[in-house]
Amino acid sequence: KHESNIRTIHLLAIVSTMARISIVGTILSSLMYTAAAAPAMVWNEVTKSQSEPVYTSIQTSPKEIFNAELTKIAETSDEGDLAMVFVLQRASNGADHLPLLTSSGMLPGLSQEKNVKVYSHVEGVEGPRSVLKDLQESEFEPVMMELSQVEGKLNGELPLVTGKKNKAKRRKLLNARTVVVNVASDVVPKELDEAVVKAIQHEKVSSVVLTSARSGLEMRLAKNLEKKRRLELSKIKAKRAPRRRLEQGDDGNGNGNDDEGVYYVYMTPNILAGLLFTSLFSFVTFIGISCMGMIAGQDVYVSKMPPVGREA
Repeated sequence: KHESNIRTIHLLAIVSTMARISIVGTILSSLMYTAAAAPAMVWNEVTKSQSEPVYTSIQTSPKEIFNAELTKIAETSDEGDLAMVFVLQRASNGADHLPLLTSSGMLPGLSQEKNVKVYSHVEGVEGPRSVLKDLQESEFEPVMMELSQVEGKLNGELPLVTGKKNKAKRRKLLNARTVVVNVASDVVPKELDEAVVKAIQHEKVSSVVLTSARSGLEMRLAKNLEKKRRLELSKIKAKRAPRRRLEQGDDGNGNGNDDEGVYYVYMTPNILAGLLFTSLFSFVTFIGISCMGMIAGQDVYVSKMPPVGREA
């Protein structure tokens, strides 16, 4: 009985250790997944009716968010309404900056805004310019601006500038209905919090999106996956492509490829060039030898030459 009790205790210890390992593995995998995900927070006319935040864990692209959240507002809102997309640059250590700020409680104003829809995994956000490109492809007309210009844009009073280009940019920014706000990585969290809250509560703003550039780790993983995908596609295309029948490794049977529309090659350019050169060389050699055979000399030789004038 004592030995059986000891065995039971050992088994229980092993089971508890395995359970702890599985729990730790699950936590680490979830942390890695969260670190590789670039979240996005959305406030608009639709979410105002919510009393609690709504979370979406489905993998989503920025275009899908813009088409789903901004297009509805653009169709139903007035001409003066704005759509603002705040894009936070990644942190100095390459990590996703927005989760760091929200988890550490550095954005208290945003935490009070409960009528928010959170997309926990948004792929492809590499920075403000990539978001600007996605908006343009979604048939919006976005304009890039800095965080310091948000208050002036909301009030319609941007500072005066000099020069044709600067005046054109100022006019374009004043008339824009969709703006992308470039938020630097060294931004003061309080300034970001106040700017986003002002945009959410402003009567002219119909929708606000807050997101951040994905981490450097996710970008490296995405690039490696893209390389592997391209390599696999190239292998598949190479297998499906018709092969030349005169290659030694092919054995002239196609190796299981579909022979419909495929024709056997009886003469390659190299073989044709070799045959033409052999024919030309043989023809020139024959002419040369024939010409050399036509050369003739005297048939009769005498010891005494005939007198001069009597050669005939």
